[in-house]
Amino acid sequence: MKLPKLIGATLAIAAIQLVAAHAADLFLVNLRATCKSMNGDRVVITRVSNQTILRAFVAEDIGSSNNIRNLRLVYDPESDRILIADNTSGEVLDDWFGFGNSTTLSNSDDTRRERQAFVFLSSNGAAVGSALFSERVIHSNGPAGDRLAVRGTMLWVEPGDETIPPQICTGSFTTGKKLVVKTTVPPPEPTP
Repeated sequence: MKLPKLIGATLAIAAIQLVAAHAADLFLVNLRATCKSMNGDRVVITRVSNQTILRAFVAEDIGSSNNIRNLRLVYDPESDRILIADNTSGEVLDDWFGFGNSTTLSNSDDTRRERQAFVFLSSNGAAVGSALFSERVIHSNGPAGDRLAVRGTMLWVEPGDETIPPQICTGSFTTGKKLVVKTTVPPPEPTP
């Protein structure tokens, strides 16, 4: 009777560590942008931020139980994408921006890079803009490990449809600390 509970608790801890290990590769993002469109002869300006992106995601994710307070905009350097992740589980929920076909200039130990890349929207397979990055890897022996400091500027087009006119957007983003998953290990069940 005790062995199945022990195995279950061990598997739960291993799953949480696996999620936390993946989340360790995600860096929090702060994004600010301005998009312009035309309404007749008038220029319409729309502001874009972490909160507007997360609100749009929750509004489109009808029937979901996602709470906006648990969502974070993150950068995954391995896939070179800005994503939406849940900070209670570490689960990646949506792909927002992707970067590809980049040209990279790097110092000798690859701790500083200057990069140009094309911007891809999650809903579109074609490049819709470009981005410039300045990247620094900051080595640390502390519990958080290495940190990736990225400053980027982007210029992209949001294609329109029957209800929304196309927009030209410019913005910037920076990365911060690694995403910390806020799950807790359940206490062990009492033994009878």
